[in-house]
Amino acid sequence: MFSKQIRLLQNLISNLLIAPDYHSFPPSTSNEPLSTATIIQQFEKINEVCMVLQLDKPSDWIAHRYCVKETLSIEEVRSIMLQRVDFPPSVVENVCKSLNKQ
Repeated sequence: MFSKQIRLLQNLISNLLIAPDYHSFPPSTSNEPLSTATIIQQFEKINEVCMVLQLDKPSDWIAHRYCVKETLSIEEVRSIMLQRVDFPPSVVENVCKSLNKQ
């Protein structure tokens, strides 16, 4: 659900950038089409946070992290995982230690 809301927000912002009635904000002196690449790039980190929050168990991140760009540091992953009350802190610590070794 959370990932769907993030995608909807990302699509809304991207559509606003490329909409034909876009009122040049920020002001642009060229008629070049606007790129949504910067929006997508800005959402990479929040998408990764969403992936961490939706894991079934902390150790799943070891496999999932190869599917993403890894914009989160190990400390950020640890902090995000510890927000989940169903993830035992000791298991989170073990996963993060194994991430350090890789």
